[in-house]
Amino acid sequence: MFLWKAINGALPTGAVLQARTFDVDPTCCRCNVFESLEHLLFKCPFALKIWELAPFATPFLTGNIHQIKVGIMPGNKQVCLPPVGLSQTPLFPWLCWNIWLAKNEKIFNARMFSPGEIVRKAIQDAKEWQLAHDFGSPPPKSSSPVVVGPLASPLQADERLLRTDAAWCRDLKAAGLGWILITQIPEESVCRSAVTLNVSSPLMAECLAIRAAITMALDLNLSQDIQLMASSFSSFSCCFIPRSCNAEADSLAKQVLSLYAANFD
Repeated sequence: MFLWKAINGALPTGAVLQARTFDVDPTCCRCNVFESLEHLLFKCPFALKIWELAPFATPFLTGNIHQIKVGIMPGNKQVCLPPVGLSQTPLFPWLCWNIWLAKNEKIFNARMFSPGEIVRKAIQDAKEWQLAHDFGSPPPKSSSPVVVGPLASPLQADERLLRTDAAWCRDLKAAGLGWILITQIPEESVCRSAVTLNVSSPLMAECLAIRAAITMALDLNLSQDIQLMASSFSSFSCCFIPRSCNAEADSLAKQVLSLYAANFD
């Protein structure tokens, strides 16, 4: 809907409001240049920084984009780098959407977002869309407790334990990810699984599973590395546990990968 409005000139940019005789400042709120939609999305220095940070396999050059229609087609064809996990959903429209939202937040709520924050939010939105349309919505939290293997020691009230595992298919270059968030109260424990494509090795699959688990714990879909994400917690540690004690996460990973492989065939 946002892109449809963009193509049809239905978004209230400074240029559109001025043409409709509204008494508003028609300049960009960031660089004071006349605010057309093309400027806002593709020409403004703030937007250019966002496109530079976008995790595309090839740079997205906006210098020759003078009409929204001209930018949408090549933008939607941009392929994300594999670790991002967006193999079946374009990131481009979500970046445009979040550039627009960030502008409104600055004007109406005096909230400032950095280019990096906008890119991370766009990736989060795109992943949620991909999950909902390609692999089904995340399973709802069960009303019954999540049964997990034995713990080395009881959890304290403020402690959380994440167990992760991954299954990798060499032929499909796909990985099934499984992770479980364990809390002191069994009813609050959560299990999740997902499929990600363009995974180059089992080690990469394991890293993606860890990152997915940390992301869920933070309730944010960050694009930084695990070390930076882990720094968001007051205490964080990793350890290896044998598969016999991690059967639940291992089963989640293998199950979601097998479902994907069956649909692929």
